[in-house]
Amino acid sequence: MYACNAPKLRKGVCKLQKVRQKKIKMCTKDYQEYFEAHGRSSEEIEQLRSLDSKIFKEENVLVKISKEEEHGGNNSPSFNVDSFYRNLRSETTGNFLFVTKQCKSTQDFITKFIEQIPIGSVCVADIQSHGRGRGGNNWVASSGGLLFSFSVSICDRKNLILLQYLGSIAVVETLREVYGTIQDKSESDSSEHKFDIKWPNDIYFGDSKIGGVLCNSKYKNGRFDVSVGIGLNLMNEGRYQSIQNILKNSAKTRGVNAEEMRKEVLLGKILEKFEVLIQILDSRGFEAIKIVYLTYWKHSGQKISILETEGNAINRFELVIEGLTDNGYLLAIDNNRQYYELHPDCNSLDLFEGLIRKKVY
Repeated sequence: MYACNAPKLRKGVCKLQKVRQKKIKMCTKDYQEYFEAHGRSSEEIEQLRSLDSKIFKEENVLVKISKEEEHGGNNSPSFNVDSFYRNLRSETTGNFLFVTKQCKSTQDFITKFIEQIPIGSVCVADIQSHGRGRGGNNWVASSGGLLFSFSVSICDRKNLILLQYLGSIAVVETLREVYGTIQDKSESDSSEHKFDIKWPNDIYFGDSKIGGVLCNSKYKNGRFDVSVGIGLNLMNEGRYQSIQNILKNSAKTRGVNAEEMRKEVLLGKILEKFEVLIQILDSRGFEAIKIVYLTYWKHSGQKISILETEGNAINRFELVIEGLTDNGYLLAIDNNRQYYELHPDCNSLDLFEGLIRKKVY
């Protein structure tokens, strides 16, 4: 595993510090110069200096580096740190970076050490052996994906549920910006598709899921420290759809552009967009974010059925999705123009199964 800080003023080559025997060998002078230039306090700088003794003592979340990996062998992470920092444009998110070939879960790592590492820290892995999903589900995330988690701090509890929306928007905006509309020549009608969002936090291309967003939070001293985890099928092989396969099947694309598939470029863009979105949320509220989210989602005008049990009878209610409520839940309307807020029952893997309705106005 590597730990790296951003180069001073975004210039020059990032000095990569390797972890040996589960400890970070940090160049404190570089950290001090960089963070003082960005207004960090002496206490924060001291926090950075002491990370080696706090984070990796008896830590098993991240696999130990082999000798081959230390010398850049086949076990080295595929993520290019220098390229990442050359492309990163965010102010703080990504200024502290952890990179590893394989770990149990980047989300577990950021969540566990969120109070010790700087806010905005990012952990990137090639492979996850226990990737985190909705409802505590785990899976093995194979190589070829963009797998990362980063930390955010907020004070307003009502914004917790909204962070997954910010992550979803940042991903879809990046994918549309880089790849645009794609005509899928594998389909009989050569349909055109865009990357979009399935409520609340899944990333889709057409009918295929290619990624997702997960948030976990801890409350302490009047603030919520949140781990935002994102997984994206970029160049994955096997049964899962990936962006690489989408581009191969595209009638508009003669071949896969290696530059467009670079993890470092995509990650930098996603972090930059997320940082802008959270500033908009802080200054203008959810309404401004909701307009953007609804532009990218799949569900406007979608008809759904809700089953409710009353005694021995099962009643079916037909609704049409119109948007989101101010709380971030689905807003739907029935044939009598009655509006409902729809909540997941928390028991179904697909959140559209088992929705619970509540009258709103």
